[in-house]
Amino acid sequence: MLNILEYFQLEYLNENSITPFVLDIYQQALPNRIQSQIEDFVKRKSLGIMKDILKTWREVAYKQGQIIRDENSQFSHWLEQDLPDNQLEYFPHQSLTWSYCASAYQCAYQEWKKQDQQPLPPSPFKKAWTKNTFLKAIQPS
Repeated sequence: MLNILEYFQLEYLNENSITPFVLDIYQQALPNRIQSQIEDFVKRKSLGIMKDILKTWREVAYKQGQIIRDENSQFSHWLEQDLPDNQLEYFPHQSLTWSYCASAYQCAYQEWKKQDQQPLPPSPFKKAWTKNTFLKAIQPS
């Protein structure tokens, strides 16, 4: 359980990077293959689920990111402890190691933000209302 200071730091610091929380060895640049896998993963998830995943990722980085371990050990194990299995479906478990923790997070965050900023398609109700309103406006009385 996080104390109030840890909660404040996780919630109100710059969310687009976890670099301050992790050792340099966990900040290696992402290979294109893993970047594509992460982008695909984010596109398959709802905005709300991705928000939960990114929050958990920040918590793991904050708690574990200063501990020296084999940087080639898988990172997903830590996420699996706090997230339901279905939220990590399509996650690149095998590819994502601690060495890419910070850069993979930043990639996921940026892709999530792109998804969040895309306009929603108009609802069928709105389309029908607009069409009927337009037709009524041009019909002679």
